[in-house]
Amino acid sequence: MGDHLKLGPVHHFAFRVTNLGRSIEFYQELCGFQLVAEMPEVTILSNGALILGLRGQPHTAGDDRFDEFRVGLDHINFSVGSRDELDRAVQVLDQSGVPHGAIEDLGLISGCMS
Repeated sequence: MGDHLKLGPVHHFAFRVTNLGRSIEFYQELCGFQLVAEMPEVTILSNGALILGLRGQPHTAGDDRFDEFRVGLDHINFSVGSRDELDRAVQVLDQSGVPHGAIEDLGLISGCMS
């Protein structure tokens, strides 16, 4: 193949969401993100290590929901510092009624939950 791109770490993620207010609340209240900027086209949040851009007004029906089997975003994983923090994340998500995948040991990419 020859030359390849030399990429750094992920800079940010941008999501098109069906309910902007609910999504902002989720990332602030459950994930500890802070509001950085609100612009007409995008709301920007950050937790100091990751930037999220949230965009409303999707080009789909208002009741459309995420489906990991459709073309587009499959899932997003956030890292945590320890197994205790991972177990706490599961507890917070469960208490808030947020669906999530199971904790899986992925070897070098351990401690993942999607």
